[in-house]
Amino acid sequence: MTIKFEKIQSGMVLWDVKKSTGLDRFRSKYSCWPVYVKEVDSEERRVLISWNSNPVRWSPEHNVTKFRIKRPEER
Repeated sequence: MTIKFEKIQSGMVLWDVKKSTGLDRFRSKYSCWPVYVKEVDSEERRVLISWNSNPVRWSPEHNVTKFRIKRPEER
């Protein structure tokens, strides 16, 4: 389930979930990465996020609302 922008708070951990393809499909149905929310700018509707040990960057609302609150369960 995706998240609404109003519910995002700094310090949250969200999940970027994509369907696995190729040989990864045999290990797991989904590929998941944790997304760390550093700051929320509600005036400009953007979020300062970091994932996969990448530097933090601002992401607009339409990209952030695709993330999930919980990690999907494995098969």
